[in-house]
Formats: sequence, C-alpha cells, structure tokens
Amino acid sequence: MSLVAVVGMGVVDLERAAPGPVSAVHALAFEAEGLEVNECSACHGGWFESMAGSCFECHDEIDADMEAGAGLHGILPESVEPEACGTCHGEHNGPGFQLAGPRSFKLAGAGSREEFDHGMLGFEFEGAHLDLDCTECHVAADALVLDPDESRFRGLQKDCASCHESENDHAPVFPKDCTLCHDQSDWTEQRWDRHQGFFVREGAHAEASCRDCHAVDSDASLEVKLGRRGGGLPEVRDCSACHEVPHSEVFLEAGLQADGDCAKCHETALGGFSLASERMDEGVHGAAGFGLDAPHDGLDCTACHAAEGTFAERFSGRSRTDCAACHDDPHAGQFAPQEACISCHAQDAFEPHLFDKARHEELALPLTGAHGDEECAACHAPLDGEVDAPALRFRGTDESCTACHEDAHGEFAFAGPGAEDCATCHSDVVFREAREGFGHGARTGFELRGAHGQEDCEACHLPAPVTDASGRRFGRVADLLALRSGVVDHARVVNADCALCHEDVHAGAFGDAAASCAECHSDLSFRTGMDAFDHGSATGFSLGGGHAELDCTACHADDASAPRGRAAAKGADCASCHDEPHAGQFVDSPRGADCARCHAPEAPFAEPHFDHDVDSDFPLEGRHRELLCAECHGTEEIEGGAVQRFWPVDADCAACHGVVEGGRLRRSGGGSSGR
Repeated sequence: MSLVAVVGMGVVDLERAAPGPVSAVHALAFEAEGLEVNECSACHGGWFESMAGSCFECHDEIDADMEAGAGLHGILPESVEPEACGTCHGEHNGPGFQLAGPRSFKLAGAGSREEFDHGMLGFEFEGAHLDLDCTECHVAADALVLDPDESRFRGLQKDCASCHESENDHAPVFPKDCTLCHDQSDWTEQRWDRHQGFFVREGAHAEASCRDCHAVDSDASLEVKLGRRGGGLPEVRDCSACHEVPHSEVFLEAGLQADGDCAKCHETALGGFSLASERMDEGVHGAAGFGLDAPHDGLDCTACHAAEGTFAERFSGRSRTDCAACHDDPHAGQFAPQEACISCHAQDAFEPHLFDKARHEELALPLTGAHGDEECAACHAPLDGEVDAPALRFRGTDESCTACHEDAHGEFAFAGPGAEDCATCHSDVVFREAREGFGHGARTGFELRGAHGQEDCEACHLPAPVTDASGRRFGRVADLLALRSGVVDHARVVNADCALCHEDVHAGAFGDAAASCAECHSDLSFRTGMDAFDHGSATGFSLGGGHAELDCTACHADDASAPRGRAAAKGADCASCHDEPHAGQFVDSPRGADCARCHAPEAPFAEPHFDHDVDSDFPLEGRHRELLCAECHGTEEIEGGAVQRFWPVDADCAACHGVVEGGRLRRSGGGSSGR
C-alpha cells in the first residue's frame, strides 16, 4: 500500500520534529515513498482522519479481522481501544524496536508471547506443539523488517498440511483432517476416535497399527475402505477374516461362529486370542455339544481341558455321552464304547444306577419273586482276576438256576428239553414249594400210570427226618432203592425196571431186561395180562417211523439160550445200532449226545425237529431266522472225516461278521465258545 495517499490526504503540516526515530520498517516505507520522517500526518492522519485510519491504509487485513471478529485483533478485550493502534504497537523507539514484541502481547491481554494461548484463536496446542518456539512456525516472528508479501504471525492455517508434509504418502481418499487419525503428541501414533464406535480397538487390537489390519495391497486396505462410494461406513469384518479359525466342524455347526462373534468366548482385552475368557458360560458350552449341567457345572476348566498342548489336544470336541473320554471304565470293557453309560446311569451321578427291575425285564432273567429282593452282587460275581475294586460280571452271566443255587436233586439227570429249568417245578417266590401239575413222566422219564399214579409221592420219595444242606426233606428215589435193594441206578429207574421195586415172581426166567414185566403185565394191575405186546410201554422204546417197519429179528436175534429164544436188544440208544454221523461232536456237550433232541424215529433223519430258540443258547432272530443251517454250520474235518459242525460253534458276532480294525472289516478266524 503506498504511503502517498496518506500523505496526500493530510492537510496539516505541524512542522515540528518527531519525538524519536521511527521503526525500521516504517523508515523504509517513508523512504520508498519519498516522505520525510517529520511528516506526521502520513501516519497520524489530518484534520479529518484518525491515526487508526492511516494504519488501515497499509494494514487493511487488520481492519478486516476487526470487522469480522477474527484473529487476535478481532477478539481484543474490552479494556483495549480497538483503533488505538499505538497502545500496543509503540513507535518512535528507533529501528531496533519490535512493533509486535512481547509488550504488544501483554497489552492485548494475551500474556507473554511464549505463553500465548493459541486456543484463543481456535487452535488448541497439545503435546509436541507446546515445546515449539514461536519461530518454528512463525519464521518472521522476530524479524524487524518484513518483505511486502510476508506476514509475522498471520497467514498460517490450522490444517496440518500447511506445516507438515505427509510422511506416509497418503492417497487422495484419505481425510484431510489429520486429527482424525493423529494427535499433537506423536505423529507416528495413529488414532481414529470414530474407530471405537465402529470397531473397538482394545487388547491386542490396540497394539496393532492401521497397516497391520489394513495392508496396502489387501481388500481391506485403508485406500479401499476409505475410498468407498455410496456413503455409510464400510462393513465390519469378523474375526475369521483376519484370524485362522481353530475350531472343529462340530463346533462350527453348533452355530457359535455363524455370526463370527468370537467374543462370546474370547476377549481381545486379554492380550491373546488363545486365552478363553470366563464368558464361556453354560449356554455357549452347551451349544458346542456339551451342556455344563450337573455334575460338570462346578468344575474348573482344567479338570477337563489340559493347561498345555495344542488346541486340538486341549479341546478335542468330546461328546456329552462319551464318558470314557474322561472317566475310567468301571466295568472292565464288558460294554462296547457305543453303549453310552447314561443308558444305565444318570448323568449327574454314577450311583445309584438306573438299571431297575423294569430294565431287567429286557434280559433273559426277569427279577421276579425272591430275585427282586437281592442285591446285584448276589448274582453278579467279580470278574476273573479282578481283585482291587473288582468289576462285577454283567455280560455273559449264567442265568441258569444252578449257577447260583445248589442242586437239591443230587445231580439227577432229568430227561427232555429244558431239563435244568427249575421253574418247571418250582416258583421263584419260594423254591421249596413245588408247582402243581408236575409232569412226572416228562420230567423224570417215569410215567405214573395205572397203580403208580394212585400212590402218594411219599410211597417212593420217603421224607427225610431232617432237612439237608439245601433245605430239602423230600426223599430221593435213590435213597429208597438203597434202602430196599442196595442198588442205586438212575438209568434203571428211568427205564422202569420193575424189579428194583417189585419182586421178580418169575425168578429171573425172563432175564434182567428192564421192560420184561411190561411185555405181559399192565401197570393197572400186575395180575392182569396184556392182550397185545406194546413195545413202547413194555420197553420204553416205541417202534415209530422206520422202526415199526422192521422185523423183530432186526433187533432181537435168534438165541436159543436166551429167554424165549430171543436175544436182548443191543440197547435203547441210537448209537447201539446206528453209526454216529456227527463224529462225536455232542459227546461232551452240556446236554449229551441225545439223538432224540434233534431227530425222531417217525421222521427222516435229514429232517430234524431241533428248535434253535429252545434247544440252543442262540435264539434265531431277525435275519438269522432266514438263513440255511449250512450258512452258519460249515463243513470241517473232524477225526479224519468231513462233517457239518453243529457244536461247539462260536456265537459271538465277530466269528461270522468280523471286527472293524483300522477302518476295515476283518473276518475272524472262528473258534469255539462252548455253546
């Protein structure tokens, strides 16, 4: 701004010397305009101008600030006259005096220049800015003379870029307001207050830099995120977008990570994702497939999950019903792994078990009568070899009466199928009370026909004076025979040898054949003869089927020395006349080599009447009932001959179907189970 206009406007020439030399900048200005220093009106104005008006001729930007209420001049306190420029900017103090020096700041109510509060101008100083000297930002702060286009304090902007160059070569999409990500303390430390409302940076995330999560060349780079168009904030990434998910498919299918909310179990504030927080509550744990109800509700995590090891080792994804994964098997492997413990035990307590009488009904031996009052250990003995805390035997328990009870019949061999079934004659309420309707013939082989059926039981079974060890007083026929004849022969009793009880009135003329009396006598009365010889009744050997078609001489050869000229038959059992076709398989079987169990004289030998459900320990159920005998009973060499194997046969499933080993089905080599 030229000073000519100021001088030209003056009409008063005081023609007196100035009170002192002017400042260096004003002296240069006077010289540039060709003015004399004593021309006071050039600065102080003429008759119609104020000194402030003269100042504003050159300093019009100050006039604008005061009009707009901007800058330091626009916010001067009321105690300072706005147009009294000389109050703060003293002149005539010589060329070395600073017009905007420390005195000016104090008179303007701003304190010392070094302590000037930039907040008065809307720019709060913090952090590193507080340690700066004024000249580091206002390079001409101490200059005595300014260039025409230079400013001492004015002209700086509050935006960071006016003083700082971008150290990170930010793309144009970045916000212009650096304070969104940086503060005045340390430029290298980034912050973004809006980030907390968008994605909370805490724990491990608080330590990460922007580029740790927003790499330059990634889909989540800052350039991509901040360069979105269409408005709104970018989508929040879930944990799996940056971190590998260590959980199994079972865990994922439980829905725990369907929404990517890892914070259900983990907290970033812990400083490590691998540290599970206490936020894994019962609901979340249950969703993972294992509900934390009793008795697991009071356990510490380390009771089930090891403190060390890989994630897969520590959190193996165990099932709620997989008790064996943590607990020892108290049954020593009797039950297969797939048979869950909870089928017999409650989940919240192993004792007492839940296998009650109703469940026992599903087994071969229902707990009826006196059996229902017994403890498990009364029937289930410890496993072989188990000494310390022995496991009871449940699988393979013998359900026969003699397995637990002493044989009160002195090993008498009952005839017919089911001979060892005590329930045929006794109830399970009181063993000593025999059932009514006892089939004497079917159970003993001795039919009580004729006069025998009219006798009291005590006629043959003499009561003992005292009970024996089994509590029995019912007399045995053997005791009676020993008393009368000194002979104890159960076979002769079964074969109805009359001579054991009755005197032979024929003095042995007919030999000792067990059925000789019955050839001519009936059991209605010994004195009554028979009209026709009944081979079955007389000998106990009925001539049915093929036997009925034979001539008597086929079994009774001519023998002049024998009674009636006929030799006695070789025997009543099949093996006496017929070769044994099974190579002795049934000799040592529990029920003996009794051909009648499977074959009948009235039917072809190849068509047995064997009832697999009754006469064996392996009932045929399901698909087994549809199979041919040969599919389970194969042919093998026995004593030099190829015969079909019927006994013993291994009844375990693995014997025919094999076992799974290494993910493949392995056929078993077979073997004998004694069944």
